Amino acid sequence: MKQAPHPSQKGFLSTLAIYRIGGACCADEWLSAEGCRYDIERFGCRVVTAPEEAQVLWVSSVVTEAMVPYILSARAKLQSPAKVIASGSCAIGGGVFLEVSNPAVRVRLQDLMPIDLLLPGCPPRPELLMEGIIQIKRMCCG
Repeated sequence: MKQAPHPSQKGFLSTLAIYRIGGACCADEWLSAEGCRYDIERFGCRVVTAPEEAQVLWVSSVVTEAMVPYILSARAKLQSPAKVIASGSCAIGGGVFLEVSNPAVRVRLQDLMPIDLLLPGCPPRPELLMEGIIQIKRMCCG
């Protein structure tokens, strides 16, 4: 008879804690993914309110110069194995706001830290967010 793996063993699919920084239209799609139709909790994920409790930092908004210290601080507080996801055109490359309408938006997230997963779109659909969750779980949990 085969025994179930212990939670501390590599490959055991545990709950993934996500700390999200985001706003605007990407936040609407994220809220859809959290809702009853897609329900990210079925995929073994939970959203936490403190970066110290999370393994994943999910950025889905325009990154301004004023946000840089906050994002770097949140990244430093993540639990191991720490992963970073950038979703949406604004988080990945500044989107339509990069140096066009606002001079404060001159920062691309990938210039600040290594990104483990890029999810393109403006805004990315909830189905793509779910696929990103599955890919990050494979990276973290084997």
